[in-house]
Order: sequence, then C-alpha cells, then structure tokens
Amino acid sequence: MPFGRGNLYHLLSNPIYIGKIKHKDQVHDGEHEPIIAGPVFEEALALLASQAPRRRSKSNVTQPHLLTGLLFDEHGEKLRSVHANKRVVRYRYYVSKQFVDQRRRSSDGWRLPADAVESVVELQLNHILSDHSQIADLIRRWGGPGEINTR
Repeated sequence: MPFGRGNLYHLLSNPIYIGKIKHKDQVHDGEHEPIIAGPVFEEALALLASQAPRRRSKSNVTQPHLLTGLLFDEHGEKLRSVHANKRVVRYRYYVSKQFVDQRRRSSDGWRLPADAVESVVELQLNHILSDHSQIADLIRRWGGPGEINTR
C-alpha cells in the first residue's frame, strides 16, 4: 500500500530516528541508539518545511461557521458546517448529517446557505436585544434577577 503525504511527513519528521522520543509537544532523549545523524535529520526537516504549503491562518479557516452545533434538522440531528469552492468564491452551508454521509446521492436532508441563515439569526438577535420589555419578560420567565450571575 503506498504512503500518503501525511504518513510520509510523519515518518520523515519523527525524532525517533535520531535517538529521541516525542511526547505531546516535548522531545526527550530516548534510551535507543539513533539510526540517522542529527544534521541529516535537520536537513530533512528544513526541506519538508520549505515545501509545505503556506497556511492562511492557524486553522486555515477564513470564515468561521458561527452557528456550528446550534442548528438542528427535522430529525433533531445537528447540522454540519461545510463549504464548497467554485473558482475563487467560497460557499458556506449548514447541512444535514445524512446529506453529508450520502454525499448528495439523495436529495434528503437540509442544505442551507450559511450567510442567509446567519443573517436571519443576527437580525432576530438584534430585535430581541434591542427590545427592553422583551428582555425583561425573558428574565422574569426564566429566572428572577437574583438568579442572574453577573460575574
């Protein structure tokens, strides 16, 4: 079975070959003999780093899905956040689990444009938060002022 890029990167960057062991983010001296010289290993790491694609951000996410984990479909399943790129435009969606699992083989499930859904939620939140009498009603309904933690 051929190695994928990720497997090959992991193999070539593993400090076990220079007599060290990695635990979480720390590298410690191992109890075994190195099989590759340190300078050769460092040269391999430098070559890997020079050929790595440049990441736009730490997670490579330019537009987060603000409602991930908060939206549900008609079956009570959480909607998943996905995106599609067409030419230079990125389209974001919230989709049903079965739609993602079946890779669009069927038309079952929801596929909602993220921008539209987020706009509706933002608009409704602005209405609620600017209506002081509605806020007061919500506080009375869900708990008295003494139950609100202001810390």
